[in-house]
Amino acid sequence: MPLHLEMHLRHSPEAGGADHLLSTHAQYKVCHKTMTNDQTTFDDRRVRCPKLGGEVTFAYCRQEAGDLPCQRVVLCWHLYFPIESHLEKILTDDQRKRFLSQEPKDKITTLVELIEEAKKRMG
Repeated sequence: MPLHLEMHLRHSPEAGGADHLLSTHAQYKVCHKTMTNDQTTFDDRRVRCPKLGGEVTFAYCRQEAGDLPCQRVVLCWHLYFPIESHLEKILTDDQRKRFLSQEPKDKITTLVELIEEAKKRMG
């Protein structure tokens, strides 16, 4: 088992145990072989968001910061598919530069912004 999976198993009791990790690793290998340049390839996949405290899709993470992915996208998704190479394929040079230079927001600021966006959408 790769080192990053072993570390995840030791440090994440909610991970579901070794069987889940081996299954996840197998899925990662399949995704890596079949990945395309389509930015929506992984949009339906779901993971628990440490920033929001609930489950979100990759589609949300991919555009959490407007036209940029969430700053934590690599940390949250690296076990499930080759996120770094996927981002390299879908981000423009300008987006990549801005993504790498983003300043982290605290949880309260993020939640307030999300509430304000939801209010705008509702009416």
